[in-house]
Amino acid sequence: MHALLAALLIMGALTPNTGQNTVRWTNPRVDFPSAIFVGDTHKGGVLPDTDGTGAVTDANLRQLEAIRLIRGKAHPLGGFVDEPLMKFQVGDFTHDTTMSAAALSAWFALWEGQRILDGNHDDNPVRNRIKTLYGSLNWGVLVGNIYFQAITENFTALNNTTPPTQALIEGEITTKLAARPADEPKILLFHRAFSGGYPAEWAAGAADALETLCNAKNVVGIIHGHDHYSQNYLWRGIPTFSPGSVAQGGLVPPYGTLYPESFLVLRMGDGWYDVAEYCFGYNVSRVWTPGVWGFAEKVTYAA
Repeated sequence: MHALLAALLIMGALTPNTGQNTVRWTNPRVDFPSAIFVGDTHKGGVLPDTDGTGAVTDANLRQLEAIRLIRGKAHPLGGFVDEPLMKFQVGDFTHDTTMSAAALSAWFALWEGQRILDGNHDDNPVRNRIKTLYGSLNWGVLVGNIYFQAITENFTALNNTTPPTQALIEGEITTKLAARPADEPKILLFHRAFSGGYPAEWAAGAADALETLCNAKNVVGIIHGHDHYSQNYLWRGIPTFSPGSVAQGGLVPPYGTLYPESFLVLRMGDGWYDVAEYCFGYNVSRVWTPGVWGFAEKVTYAA
């Protein structure tokens, strides 16, 4: 199937699940329906930081404000960004167990109506709330004309997780996608990057099972977190993307690494989607560049 994919690189209040797993666009004035993808927010572990004016700010709140204002921005591939139909957060929603129950509820409230994945720093309180909200850690949702399928971490204990397992991919995830229309374009969402590292690598069997799934179920892309770096590349021929992070000011404990403060904007149409990186604060060199676009890539597939 992936021989049909062509990637054109241009550069740069908790509420229970209501069963609503479809978000359609109905406004005929909509240009290209869009969705936002946010990387490792590590809420509770991100240290306060100064912005470009010298004011001390919460980078997560700066990011949410930038997303709120993204509508109407000129897009690097032409046209504009329309009102996003959905925000996705691709794991490490929180940072270990640093948040009180009240603070965690307040953070979830800011994402009400959106979609959140679990990561290796997300403990059981986060995972349980995700299950309450969406009915499963392996939730799926149709946004516009693309179906987005989440795949959970293999969780044993906090920071003792591994990437998705072969059994999960060949079992539950394959079953879920088999229930969808065969010609429906699908994008897989999970936290763990293919670049491996902390705290465990992808097992060879799981990676092979994922490739088989992608080839069999019309998967036209992958979006993941974990690396904290905005990226666009091909994984075994599949267009793959990851957003930046918010941890320029450091984490608790400090890691001392500068990550690009950016999220991804995905627009979609019949037989195509594009993904572009949007900087909402500091770039990877600690230069204040809010509003600057990074890479932008268009992917076409057989509709």
